[in-house]
Amino acid sequence: MSPYKNAVAAGVVITVIGMLLVLVHYRQISGRQGTIIIPAGNTYLGPPNTATPSTDNAPWHTVKGHVYPYTMSVPETVTLTTFPNDPYDMYALMGSDPASNVLIGVDDLSKNTARSQFINQPKSTYINQWWKQFSVLTGVKSIDPFTDSKGLKGYKVKFLNANGESPNLDIFFEVPAAPQYVIHLSNGQLDPAVFANIVDSVGWEKE
Repeated sequence: MSPYKNAVAAGVVITVIGMLLVLVHYRQISGRQGTIIIPAGNTYLGPPNTATPSTDNAPWHTVKGHVYPYTMSVPETVTLTTFPNDPYDMYALMGSDPASNVLIGVDDLSKNTARSQFINQPKSTYINQWWKQFSVLTGVKSIDPFTDSKGLKGYKVKFLNANGESPNLDIFFEVPAAPQYVIHLSNGQLDPAVFANIVDSVGWEKE
């Protein structure tokens, strides 16, 4: 096989793996209630009955993306992990099932033909289509725009599941001067006030 064909094949495999990780994550959390509550400050997503490290008086540090220049602040008591060859540049909680504990990742709309049409459209339009890739979701309940402490414009989104419920909160951030990127966070476990702290810390460094 030629080097060109090898490169194309490798790119397809990486994209498929990334999509599978996202799909597994959303299927895992789509029916959960927000039951894990830990001290306000920062947090992560975890499966049911996962031990939650204390964040009381924990020093904070900045976590940066490896592929994309996003940043967020987390307590040092929270251990995050990444996935090899992950095109979405995701962080998840270190544990027995990281794929179901994804906290943050980045969608590059330019790398997907079906999504590239949304690059120059309002991101609310993209959000109204995003849920359709998941069979466990049936629609959008609400989209609320906001701006975080780093100046990023975001959307707090509640999707509907097959039972007509909205147990999770998803966050989508626009990236300044780079409309092909969308930062995505999801919360299906945490106390809303706790999740709000990590959302408010998200930033994007200029490349």
